[in-house]
Amino acid sequence: MAQRAQYSARVGDFLDEPADSILGKLTATSAHNVELPQRNAWLDEITILKQQLAGYCEGHLFLEFSIPRMGKRADAVVIIEGLIFVIEFKVGATEFLAADRAQAIDYALDLLNFHEGSHDASLVPILVATAAAPSGDSPQIAKKGVASCVDASVGELHRLLREAVDQAVLA
Repeated sequence: MAQRAQYSARVGDFLDEPADSILGKLTATSAHNVELPQRNAWLDEITILKQQLAGYCEGHLFLEFSIPRMGKRADAVVIIEGLIFVIEFKVGATEFLAADRAQAIDYALDLLNFHEGSHDASLVPILVATAAAPSGDSPQIAKKGVASCVDASVGELHRLLREAVDQAVLA
């Protein structure tokens, strides 16, 4: 999977790496000119992920993950304890839109169907609207396949990841 992402690291290494270094790697590997809005969005995503992944040393993180055969890129793919979280960020969004949920679900379905390592996995699409009020959502993990999309405000992401991991361990 590492070749498909503009940035790839163990979660613990990501947490230890300075944000400007991560941004530099994203920018250097981008196939397009990186405009200021994209740069700022990446910085916001990096900051949020660093805060919300705190406490997870194990696992792996991919930023700007290119979905095989589809020409699409998921903002973040995080693998923790065998679960694949497909995270779509909407920086500055104050609400959770159906089209944005569909995008997150679509990325997860594409990974399930077109990425060999994901065929037998549990995938959890998460929509993060960075300026939204807490959604109160809870994940409903499928043993195999794609779960329903979970809405997350910035402060809920850590809780949702933990709930999903706990569910998977109990299943």
